[in-house]
Amino acid sequence: LGLPQRAFSTIHVAGTNGKGSVCSMLESVLRASGRHTGIYTSPHLVEPTERVRIGGQIVSSDDFTSAFAEVHRTAERLIADGSIDMHPSYFETITAMAYLLFRSHGVDTVVLETGMGGRLDATNVVDPILSVITPIDFDHERYLGDTIPKIAHEKAGIIKPGRPVVFARQRPEAQAVLERTAIENESPVIRAADWVAQDLHLHAYGSRFTAEGPASIPIESRLIGAHQVDNALTAIAALDHLGIPPQFISQGIAAARWPGRLEHVSSKPDIFLDGA
Repeated sequence: LGLPQRAFSTIHVAGTNGKGSVCSMLESVLRASGRHTGIYTSPHLVEPTERVRIGGQIVSSDDFTSAFAEVHRTAERLIADGSIDMHPSYFETITAMAYLLFRSHGVDTVVLETGMGGRLDATNVVDPILSVITPIDFDHERYLGDTIPKIAHEKAGIIKPGRPVVFARQRPEAQAVLERTAIENESPVIRAADWVAQDLHLHAYGSRFTAEGPASIPIESRLIGAHQVDNALTAIAALDHLGIPPQFISQGIAAARWPGRLEHVSSKPDIFLDGA
């Protein structure tokens, strides 16, 4: 396909909990700051087109279809000439489609969520400007391993030589693996733990606090739950490292939405939709 993943800058996000929320906040802030953004997430709630967004908008069915046709046609040609032994999987296919769509739409910065693990994930062909690892817990144990260190080893596979990485607060046994991998790759580490939420007000529709760290940034978030405060601090650590001004961080996090996760869908009476 001509290495479409090299046509834009990438922030690569792995972890067990909070990947999608962190990706949503990162993309929203980058877009608020004037970047032409793309975001790739999974799974989808209703339509597979939701997995690929450009400038905050879901790609059209026509664009999605034409990208599939190109990937499928290429795969069939490679199978016919013996270059590959089988058609790419569903996830591999949509990942390749996303790269094509981002390139064709001239996106400059992509927020890329891993599908499973990291080391062997289809997204892990990028050379990111920044990697982000959200809290690691037990997930996909059949594929990633049955202990936290084994799972952390797979997630740490997105840490690239010399490229900076942001670590969310982690279990000690996961942190040890991540720190060791960062040292081996000579990757500068940015820690979300260097940021704290001061004057925190949690309520049924989100939160309000001041993110205190290398800067002081007022935050209002409509992502609901105490865990979303930690997710916001992880995103803020990444964005501050990228040099995004505080006013855009405030503006973008306030605008961030993540459907299906304690999503407020109706009032009087209040109704919340959650995918748990």
